Amino acid sequence: MTKSAGASIMEMSSTSNLPPLRNLPSWSRVRDLDRVRYPRLLSSDPVVRAPPVGIKSPKAAAQPRTDTHGTSIASLEKAVLFLQQQHTDTLERLHAEVEDLKRVNKELQYKLIMEHGNTPKKCIWSNSNSSKSSSDGSAEKNSQCGFISSEEACEAGGGGAVTSLLPLRITCSPSQQPRTPTLKECELIIQQLYHANTAQNQELLRIKTVLREITSRNRSAAEVFSRARASLCDNSSSVIMLASRAHLAKQAAAMLVRQPACLMHHGGDWGNWGNTNVAVVFSGCGWWDGTDIHEAAYTMYHLSRNGARFQIFAPNQQQMHVMDHMKMQPSSSDNRNMMIESARFSHGQGMMQMNDLSKLDVSSFDAVIFPGGHGIVKNLSTFSKDGKDCKLNNDVERIMKDFHRARKPIGLSSMAPLLACRVLPNLEVTMGYERDESSRWGRWPNTTMVQAVKSMGARHNTREPYEAYVDEKNKVISTPTFMWETDYHYHYIFDGIGNMVKHVMRMTANCHQREDDGNKQE
Repeated sequence: MTKSAGASIMEMSSTSNLPPLRNLPSWSRVRDLDRVRYPRLLSSDPVVRAPPVGIKSPKAAAQPRTDTHGTSIASLEKAVLFLQQQHTDTLERLHAEVEDLKRVNKELQYKLIMEHGNTPKKCIWSNSNSSKSSSDGSAEKNSQCGFISSEEACEAGGGGAVTSLLPLRITCSPSQQPRTPTLKECELIIQQLYHANTAQNQELLRIKTVLREITSRNRSAAEVFSRARASLCDNSSSVIMLASRAHLAKQAAAMLVRQPACLMHHGGDWGNWGNTNVAVVFSGCGWWDGTDIHEAAYTMYHLSRNGARFQIFAPNQQQMHVMDHMKMQPSSSDNRNMMIESARFSHGQGMMQMNDLSKLDVSSFDAVIFPGGHGIVKNLSTFSKDGKDCKLNNDVERIMKDFHRARKPIGLSSMAPLLACRVLPNLEVTMGYERDESSRWGRWPNTTMVQAVKSMGARHNTREPYEAYVDEKNKVISTPTFMWETDYHYHYIFDGIGNMVKHVMRMTANCHQREDDGNKQE
């Protein structure tokens, strides 16, 4: 039994690719093996010691020898397994430390080369023999190959000098053959590649930050589709990157090219944070006799979300009538002022936030937005009475023409495109569907307004409630919103107004960019 155990122990030691136990090295790094506690080497065959001579013990003589042998073998096996484990751990730590030292050595060599290359000196690649002119003999010309400085190499972008990498060859002039660079020339090339790599790493980090900011937002499928569609309509030449996913392509390119870095922290997508002023024109409070509450709130939310400052305007005049929104019929007893009714949107600060529409100056604002509601056709125009031959409120007509003449964006939702089409020529707008038909979970009951818009000379484009149509030429952005009747799918209206506001902000950002470029040229 003793021999079989010893053989098994030797077999385990050989199969584990470890040195024999009798040749255990005495490394100074080994802390777990205490040679004071284990002074003697173990032999391959365990030896059973005989009891001392002259001492007689009846109990010891009566005990079987098999128990002594079994205890000794078990103890030796435990000791061997312990030593093997300690030996293996020690070897692993040594190998890991060797790898760490190799890595540190490589880094030190690389830093040494970089520090040596940062010394202010220029490397002359090759010199040709100087020769004197044979005609007049006055001027001595030394023909030398061009040398590379760090700035010139960065401007070259790695071209010209390095013609091949396997093997590396450099060319000083077209008349000379490519040659192997010297050590100093190699150090200079490595230094330029190092600087280029550092710049690329910084750019990659910036791109990753932008993409992480985009992907962290929760976006609905409708907004994804509208963004992909908007990206196809955008003819901007400044887009430098195409993302692999449809819902990232447009926004990622816009944020990388046009958006200030501060907007990524505040959540805005376009414009100059805090420097974009937008005028919002209301016509009362309520879908049936003024501005729809949802469209007004969604417009102000998206303007704030995109970093714009806005002011509320309304005509200081009596509205056409007051509607009972429960019975959906006029209330004969009331007659209200549009400006006072619109102050309901000012969060209790009407005196500070509400403004008379007659005081709206186009030079003080970057864009104007008209939320929808029946106040468009009852209070801001006479469309409810006169149809396509309607007249606009004097201030509304002035504002439309002034913003269009100043090439500033005009945002229109729901019925508001009627106002622009009545006074501006050759517009392209959307008010939803052109026929009164059921669509998904709602109807389009106001399609007669679409026919009126077309009779005014405008071109109508069919869009869903969550989409916006952009007339780039006239800088008019429209969205159907509540031209589509629905009982509970208000998130589509929210997305449609959001797309309209973001295109307004995009156009204001482009205007700011052109102004900045003009100031720089001056």
